[in-house]
Amino acid sequence: MMKDISNIAHYIPALAERLQNKTAIKYLKNNQYVDCTFVDFHLRSNQIANGLRKHHLKKGDRVIMMVKHTLEFYLVTFALFKIGAVPVIVDPGMRKKDLLKCIKKANAKALIGIPLAHLIKMFFKSAFQSIELQVTVGKKFFWKGPTLNDFYEEGNKKDILESTNREDLAAILFTSGSTGVPKGVEYEHGIFGDQVKSIQSIYHLNDQELDMPCFPLFGLFSLAMGITLVLPDMDPSKPASVDPLKIIQPIQKFGITNCFASPAVWDKLSAYCEKNNIKLPTLKKALAAGAPVAGHIVQRLIQKVLPDDGDLYTPYGATESLPVASINGRFILEKTQSLTNKGKGTCVGKPVEGVEVNIIKIIDEPIKSLSKELILNLNEIGEIIVHSTMITKKYFDDQEKTANAKIRDEGKVWHRIGDVGYLDDEGYLWFCGRKDHRVELENETLFTIPCEAIFNNHKDVFRTALVGVLDSSNQLEPVIIIETLLDSWTTNKVVQKKISHEVLRLGQEHKHTVSIKKCIFYKSLPVDVRHNAKINRELLSQWANQQNNFYEFEL
Repeated sequence: MMKDISNIAHYIPALAERLQNKTAIKYLKNNQYVDCTFVDFHLRSNQIANGLRKHHLKKGDRVIMMVKHTLEFYLVTFALFKIGAVPVIVDPGMRKKDLLKCIKKANAKALIGIPLAHLIKMFFKSAFQSIELQVTVGKKFFWKGPTLNDFYEEGNKKDILESTNREDLAAILFTSGSTGVPKGVEYEHGIFGDQVKSIQSIYHLNDQELDMPCFPLFGLFSLAMGITLVLPDMDPSKPASVDPLKIIQPIQKFGITNCFASPAVWDKLSAYCEKNNIKLPTLKKALAAGAPVAGHIVQRLIQKVLPDDGDLYTPYGATESLPVASINGRFILEKTQSLTNKGKGTCVGKPVEGVEVNIIKIIDEPIKSLSKELILNLNEIGEIIVHSTMITKKYFDDQEKTANAKIRDEGKVWHRIGDVGYLDDEGYLWFCGRKDHRVELENETLFTIPCEAIFNNHKDVFRTALVGVLDSSNQLEPVIIIETLLDSWTTNKVVQKKISHEVLRLGQEHKHTVSIKKCIFYKSLPVDVRHNAKINRELLSQWANQQNNFYEFEL
């Protein structure tokens, strides 16, 4: 029976027994919040699990999940875990072409989804040709297969928990890559279990908290800890378009203590709170991830929104390795923000317990083994690699991407996050951007975060992006792309020229940005589909290489 403990779903029956009628999830139904208790959650997920078993779904079978961030998302996910099946979760904001490629690659046995998912299956049959069972979440129309309501009506609440090992595949998460086909990240049951313990320890979480997860994956962690979830009224695939009032009102109504959201959400929420003089006294832990959180957002949240004993926490990591490090907002404002503004990078904290971090020489090719010659000294910028029991070992059906991202070292697996940075004398990790975004010149290498920070200090600049552009002699030169805080820049060339001169002059005041002597304006910098926070520098690089109207530095 001890093997069962590795199944991440083992938390659910244990919580149902211990917490019983405590609310597991508050969810919206007909514009009103409704409660689902831990006992009810356990029994309903049992009904789904037994219904799926009845339709011959078994351990190891892959299942495409196309379910909105509702109660059903959590019920279906844990039902699949209970029978040892493998949910395949695809970023909802992904481009249609990439979405279909991921679905086809998954070669799944079943599809569980909302009616729209089944319509997509009808129109794009080749991507779904492996599907033998389709289950509808909601109303079924003219396609085959059972619905979740059918499973509820069958009423089989028998306990079910498939025996799994730590190494057994638990889920496949297809994340939105900036370039190329998204990768399928393989999560094992042991990884999920260790992540729950690590996150609970880092942030001192307990079952007395109320959590609003604006990103579904973190909701799974909180639920496994016995924390009540309040599901937000928002589209997780479009965090930047959130209505801040729909986040603020439930926080006030229910006394929510924790909320995990993208920096884009915290930007809108904190701006709204500041404008309307709103404090959120119960919100003790605001968590943000997906991209560095701008200093002004950290300051606004702590000084205007959170209580005196509240803080903003930013876990650092990747889908393949989470968490790696963590830092809090008050420490940022007191110790590191001034250094970030001077171009030292973004401090992401010290590596968390159980995580090893190394900085290695920047190499674009696969690395078969970790040699001492590869490891850099403190304060040297290089590629960040991590090892822990919480890193994934490979990508689904993709040996090439696995070879590029993993390093074997005497039985250890190191993950190459794809970020560059350094460790300082005190053991803090500093993030300096994506490895692929560096601009390599003849005599130096420029890194995005340290360079952009200098130009972001200008009072009229919202954010910037560093890219490389080929000049007339086919030599790479750095260009800074500017998104301003002003509305008039699009038509007012005088304003553009003034800002460009001031921005480029800032670059001449710092050794690491002296070589940046050109800039250009862009109305709204494109961002990633998941967090709406990471700047899409690949797209901007392509665009900039087609332009010829750059502003140049003049003495």
